[in-house]
Amino acid sequence: MPYIGSKRFDVPTTISGLTYPTSDGSSGQFIKTDGSGTLSFDDASVLQNVSSNTHKTGIFDFTDGIILGGTTTADGITSSGVDNTIIGHNAATDITDGAENVIIGNDSAGGLTSGSDNVAIGFNTNFADATAIRQVVIGSEAEAGGDYSVSIGYEAKKSAGTNSAYGVTIGYQAGVNTTNSFNVIIGPQAVGDSVSTTAQRTTAVGQYCAQDLESGNYNSFFGALSGTKCTTGAYNTFLGASSNRNHTTGDNCTYVGASAGYAGTSNATGDNNTFLGYSAAGTSTSMANSIVLGDSNITSLTCNDTSISSLSDQRDKTNIEDLSLGLDFVNDMQPRQWTWARRNGSMGSTKQIGFIAQELYDVELNHSSVDRVGAVNWDDPSALKVAPQRTYPILVKAVQELSAKVTALEARIAKLEGS
Repeated sequence: MPYIGSKRFDVPTTISGLTYPTSDGSSGQFIKTDGSGTLSFDDASVLQNVSSNTHKTGIFDFTDGIILGGTTTADGITSSGVDNTIIGHNAATDITDGAENVIIGNDSAGGLTSGSDNVAIGFNTNFADATAIRQVVIGSEAEAGGDYSVSIGYEAKKSAGTNSAYGVTIGYQAGVNTTNSFNVIIGPQAVGDSVSTTAQRTTAVGQYCAQDLESGNYNSFFGALSGTKCTTGAYNTFLGASSNRNHTTGDNCTYVGASAGYAGTSNATGDNNTFLGYSAAGTSTSMANSIVLGDSNITSLTCNDTSISSLSDQRDKTNIEDLSLGLDFVNDMQPRQWTWARRNGSMGSTKQIGFIAQELYDVELNHSSVDRVGAVNWDDPSALKVAPQRTYPILVKAVQELSAKVTALEARIAKLEGS
C-alpha cells in the first residue's frame, strides 16, 4: 500500500481540502482539479479540444510556433504561417500567411495578414499595413505604420496611414494621425494631436512639440512645446523649449534658444529668418530674411572682429550713380542722448546715445529717401527700430562735401594772402 508519511493512498485521501487520486497516473499525464477539491490524472491531448478562451484549439499543431488564446485567436492562419508566437484572446485574428511574428496581448495585431518578422505587444495593437514587415509596436492601442517602423507607447501612432514606414514613434499618443514615412517622433503627444499629418522626414523630440503639423516637410523640433503651431512650413529648425510656438507657414527659419522667436511679436509666416538666444523677439508676424540676436535685455555684442561683410560686387549691380544725399541730410539728423524707460521694463534706466526713430524717419521723408536708406524699421509699428549704420554712406558723402569746401576755402585764402 502506498504511503506518504502516515497517509495511505490506496483509498481516497484528503489533505488541506484536496482529495488525491488513489493510484499513480500514466506517463505524460497531468494532474487536474474538478473545481470541487477532487484531483485526478488526465491526458494532455484534452487541451487540444478545450473550447474556452484559455487555450487555442490545435495548440500543438502549428509548425515551430505557439498559439495561446481564445477560439478566435489566429483562427485564419494557414500552413504558411510558421514560427509565430501568438498569445492573447482574439490576438492576430486576421493573420493568414504571416510568419515569424511575436504577438502578445488581447486583441493584439489587428489588421496583420501576411506580414512577417513583426513584434506586437499590448492590448489592441494595430497594423495599418497588413503585409508590412519588420515592425515593432509596443503599447495598448499603439499602431505600426509600415515596413521597418517602430511605435512604442500608449496609442503611439494611432490612426496612422499605411504609408508611414521607416519611422520611429515613441511616447504617449505620440505621432497620432501621422500618415507619412521617415519621421522620428519622440515625446508625449508630440506631432499630430487632432490634425492629420502628412509631413515626412520630420524629427520631433519633446513633449507637445509640433502638435499642429500638417504637411510641412523636413522640419526639426527639439524641446517641449517647440513649434507647436507649425502647419505647412518646411525646412525649419526649432531648438529649445517653446521655441517659436507661433510659427505656422514660414519656410527656412531657424530658432535656437528657449522661447526663441516666441517672445514679443512672433514671426508666423515669414521665410528665411534666424533667431538666436533666449526670447529673441521678432518685429512682425511676416518678417523675412532677418537675423535676430537675443532678447530686449541684450546691451552689447562681443566679437574679435567688429566688421560684418555683405555682397557688394559691381558685377551684381546696375544703374550705379553718385549718391545724391550728403551734407544736407546729415545737417537734418538729430543725434540725441537719453535714459531708457522702455514700456516692457527692459534696460532699466540705462543711458544711451543715438537717434530717435520718428525723427530720423522724418529726415528720410524730407529727402525722399525712405526706400533707399531704410534706416527706420517699421515691421512692428508699436516698437520702431533704427539701423544707424545705413546712414554711413551719407556721412562719407557729407565729409567729402565738407572736404571740398575746405579745399576751396584754403585755395581762396592762399590767393588772398598771396595778393
